[in-house]
Amino acid sequence: MSRLTCHQEPIMALDFDSEKAKGVSGSSEKMLCIWSQSEQQNLEIQQTYQLTNPGIADVTLRPDKKILATAGWDYRIRIFGWKKLKPLAVLDYHTAAVHCVAFSDHSHPSQRLMAAASKDYRISVWAIYNQT
Repeated sequence: MSRLTCHQEPIMALDFDSEKAKGVSGSSEKMLCIWSQSEQQNLEIQQTYQLTNPGIADVTLRPDKKILATAGWDYRIRIFGWKKLKPLAVLDYHTAAVHCVAFSDHSHPSQRLMAAASKDYRISVWAIYNQT
């Protein structure tokens, strides 16, 4: 189909929005890469975002495709708006690298939760921009 090199280091995590034919990837670098698939099925870099610290272990899109979360080696969870990759929040709870993040798949806006797990043996659960 198509190939794209958008990181200098091995890719650790990615997610794909099939509705927009757009994806996001993270690596051990200080960069998130947003890429898209053109009508000709070619992958193209759409946008990059420079992070403060290196190391992304996981990226995930909320099921409504409005929010993106990253799990960082710097012990932080970062929240972005998916449409323009606008930084919205940095969640600072864990005391070691965050390895994974996941959103609940509840369709009701007041039940949208995000969970994260860390090398510190803890799981955190967050209500992220829920509508009331």
